[in-house]
Amino acid sequence: MRQSQVRFEVADGVTLVGDAWGAPEAPPVVLLTGAGQTRQAWGHTGEALAAAGFMAVAVDHRGHGDSSWPTGDGAYGMEVFVDDTVTLCGHFERPVVVGASLGGMAALMGIADRSAIDARALVLVSPVLERATLDGAAGGRLCARLRVGPRATRGLEEHRQQPEGKYLQRAHGAVEPKP
Repeated sequence: MRQSQVRFEVADGVTLVGDAWGAPEAPPVVLLTGAGQTRQAWGHTGEALAAAGFMAVAVDHRGHGDSSWPTGDGAYGMEVFVDDTVTLCGHFERPVVVGASLGGMAALMGIADRSAIDARALVLVSPVLERATLDGAAGGRLCARLRVGPRATRGLEEHRQQPEGKYLQRAHGAVEPKP
């Protein structure tokens, strides 16, 4: 499938540069990278998704790859990455959002904490849910929302029963919101 370059304007005059594969009218899949990665990490995935009948878009986060590199205080705070992700996803009708690490956390916060992304599905690829990231009001709200409904936590308990889930729980402990 042929790849084309795309650009999205977000806050503070920042331009996110990305690649798109597949027909524009096909169901959209937004591919978000982790910190320090560029959109090229999703190249084979974008091709495979297009071949399967989807339109895939992978972008460089602000300060990564070909996207704008803003300067100044707060230019790279987590809330700014969430803002960028909300704006990006707003260009598509109910996209499937696939996020690795930073991209996954930004999408999760945009969906669960803000209810600002109308995603068909969210796929998290090794998100980093560290206490430092989850501290504060936004982290507390996010943890509370994830614990509210049985749909959100149904698979977690099943995962904890598996050997790798028990290891992760022991090694990293449960992430608890601050009171």
